[in-house]
Amino acid sequence: GVVGENSPCLAQHLTRLIVGQVVEGRVIAISGAGHMSLLTHPKPIATAMSHHIVRSEAWRSSRAHAA
Repeated sequence: GVVGENSPCLAQHLTRLIVGQVVEGRVIAISGAGHMSLLTHPKPIATAMSHHIVRSEAWRSSRAHAA
């Protein structure tokens, strides 16, 4: 999950709770970002999403080969 470093505490807490329930889940905090980080920090968000997609595809591929 992605959270802004300056997001409200509740948003950060809920993100961590949700990610804690996801296999291989990770929290990425965007430095200087707040609740509207998609609009205020699009490049770091896009980078985080790209890394997530690459990691997810690698994980899926390794699981497919193990089966």
